[in-house]
Amino acid sequence: MDRNSFQVAISFSDEKSWIAEDLYNLLKEIGIDSFYYKAYPDYTGGNLEENIKNIYNYSNLNLIIWSEDYAKKSFDSVVTTELATMHNRHISNQEYDSLIIVNSDNSQIHNKFSKITFHNLYQIGLYKIRNAIIERLNKLYSYDDGLVSHKMYHPKFDSFTRGKMILCKFKIHENYLDTHSWGKYGDMQVHITQLDKKIDLDYAINLLPSGRVTSLLADPNLLRTQKKNLEIKKKLSIAFGKSNKDHEFVGYLFFRFKNSVEYCNVYCFEYDDHLNKGLMNLHDLNLWYKH
Repeated sequence: MDRNSFQVAISFSDEKSWIAEDLYNLLKEIGIDSFYYKAYPDYTGGNLEENIKNIYNYSNLNLIIWSEDYAKKSFDSVVTTELATMHNRHISNQEYDSLIIVNSDNSQIHNKFSKITFHNLYQIGLYKIRNAIIERLNKLYSYDDGLVSHKMYHPKFDSFTRGKMILCKFKIHENYLDTHSWGKYGDMQVHITQLDKKIDLDYAINLLPSGRVTSLLADPNLLRTQKKNLEIKKKLSIAFGKSNKDHEFVGYLFFRFKNSVEYCNVYCFEYDDHLNKGLMNLHDLNLWYKH
């Protein structure tokens, strides 16, 4: 099994499998790859205990659907193996941020997990749980590069390919829909109007989501292979382009080296915030799909 093969791993008792299934489907429809064992009936086959440990040790985020039935599972149950694995990872090794607990029936949560703030399912509902997962994944994918006072981020998944950032101003290129990068990744071409440093700008320059945006809309590999992720990013970007056609943005220009080729790109807070907000509004996105 590959490390980080799942973005989210869901642990639950069979009595609450309907909650796990609904949440799995909500995550799946926006491109989040989640482990819900009923969707992968043979995934933990063979060495069951070892495979379960791998899933819950190497997922980006674990989620427990806590219930009275969950707490009462016998010592030799699968749930107990999941729980022990997560306790070791998140409590013993202090990986608090990569665990979310959802209390589904107001039962008492074991004091071993007292350091983890939990969500009450019936107070906030499944959609807000889904949004909490998106926000937490966004936090886990991001990091502060320490180079920019405004705390702009390179994504973790390929931060090593991206160079230092330079403050700039830019506008969205009027023909951004006609570029190769738009077709393949949904990247919007821009033109620089002001730059704080003199450099050669004989490049096609694209606006990319920074590490402040979940990899669902930022990771080139996901955008190339997951049609829904690319469609969501394109629809959100078109809306951003239409409402900001003549606007001059402040951003950060940087170079990215990939396969010995140098590319020039920019980040922008307003674009990041537009993508993050749009991804939360799932109902609006579903309306787009119907047209």
